[in-house]
Amino acid sequence: MNKFLYFLIIVLVFQACTKELDLEIPERENKVVVNSLFCPDSVMQIHVSLSSGIQEKNIQIVENATCYLYEDGILIKTINYQENGYYNSNYKAIAGKKYRIEVEVPNFEKVWAESEVPLIPDSLSGTYFIDYIHVWEDGYSTSVEIKFLDDKNKLNYYEPAFNTYIFEESKETDQSILSDSELDFLPTTYFFSDVLFNGQLKKLRLVAGGKGVFSFSGSLFYDVFYKHNFKIVSEEYYKFRKSWTKHVFNQNTDLHYDDPITLLFLGDPIEMYSNVQGGYGVFAAFNQEEIKIYFEE
Repeated sequence: MNKFLYFLIIVLVFQACTKELDLEIPERENKVVVNSLFCPDSVMQIHVSLSSGIQEKNIQIVENATCYLYEDGILIKTINYQENGYYNSNYKAIAGKKYRIEVEVPNFEKVWAESEVPLIPDSLSGTYFIDYIHVWEDGYSTSVEIKFLDDKNKLNYYEPAFNTYIFEESKETDQSILSDSELDFLPTTYFFSDVLFNGQLKKLRLVAGGKGVFSFSGSLFYDVFYKHNFKIVSEEYYKFRKSWTKHVFNQNTDLHYDDPITLLFLGDPIEMYSNVQGGYGVFAAFNQEEIKIYFEE
């Protein structure tokens, strides 16, 4: 109740100090927007639209674009229109290959973007175990260790797991997560580069994880293994996730309903990352592998 009264007072103060102004928002030239996040597991789809002004609510999809797909510099196909702004290639990307998309829309500048599909790292495995340090109210938790050998010949980027602590203080201890995953902006997943372990065998520790099953008697049994989706991502994907995480945090009022005062001081919009030359959007690759995380006594 006190918080609500405080919020009401702040609103009244701000209303008393405001003045209406008539502003003319300059119109900006529309540009082609191309978006696609692709991996070897599914056929590549491209979404094509036009950028819109601040007062426009509807997305202007493009149905008459010509999309060219290149693999390692060689034109492999023209992508046909499907529906709702999507162009379906009917083609699955290959790990280790670089892809380029060129999009031509009548009366607009041709746009293009590139991204390489990363390779799954060697020696990828995982275990989970009872964590005697971090104890929940209902008993011991389980933690996970995922191992993989980072390629020393290039800068790599990873998105190995979901963030378990979105709405609470994180208990994670891994330095790659703490330094690079933008935890202050409540990311839904962890993402980081290999700067702290380039070319080494990475032992990624996740404080929350694992899987337990309660029996009818209330006893807790641990599965022999459970399946986990591990991602290695391109530089374009990594930069997109960083900018998107900050943007969503600053603009998503749902995250601030527990503290209404913060609604008055939301952050400024973040300039979204784009690698589409001549337009806007993201064309970014990733690769993923489902691994078995085994229970370890």
